[in-house]
Amino acid sequence: MRCLVLFSIASVVGLAIGARSFAESTTMPSTSSVQVSAGDSCKLSPEQLAAQRHELIPGLFKRADKVEDIKNGLRFHFKSEPGLLTDLARIMEKEHDCCSFLRMQVTMEPSEGPVTFEVTGPEGTAEMLRKL
Repeated sequence: MRCLVLFSIASVVGLAIGARSFAESTTMPSTSSVQVSAGDSCKLSPEQLAAQRHELIPGLFKRADKVEDIKNGLRFHFKSEPGLLTDLARIMEKEHDCCSFLRMQVTMEPSEGPVTFEVTGPEGTAEMLRKL
């Protein structure tokens, strides 16, 4: 059953981000050589960020049931609800364009269990995301 759940997550993400390959890797800067700050990491202007805030990771802070700090990032906890995975896939695609150094992972527990969304990156990622 868990394989079917993982397959359905891949299907939703695949539909939401189009023809991008799941095997495509993203190169992250080394955590030992890069520190992230809000001013020099996002490709969006402050005006663009303000206009799209609810469509990006900053919009998840209000929507999440819980947000916790993890090593080099944050973990958002959500109750399973219709449209959540599609929304997360859209956010992942947009964030990949403006903050390509981020690593994002969605986990859906079986039987309509909770969903977690982890965002990690170089040292300072959690602080940067909280400041956006």
